[in-house]
Amino acid sequence: MKVTRNLEAALRQLRCYNYSEIWVDALCINQEDLEERSRQVLRMNEIYSQAYEIAAWLGVRSKTSRLARAYMKDLLAEETAS
Repeated sequence: MKVTRNLEAALRQLRCYNYSEIWVDALCINQEDLEERSRQVLRMNEIYSQAYEIAAWLGVRSKTSRLARAYMKDLLAEETAS
């Protein structure tokens, strides 16, 4: 299956973590079918709430990566404090 460069980079990075199952929205949801995509988006809460672990791929490292990581840490701290 053909994938974007960005998805390929994400999958290569995730490979080192030895996940047994991975849900990739871009592969698991037919992006060309607007009806299916809309249905699946409505299920995202259900899908992700059942996940053992969630990884968000923000792209390859860039000048602003440090800012994105700091923001994600702040969000996690807020969530765990609640």
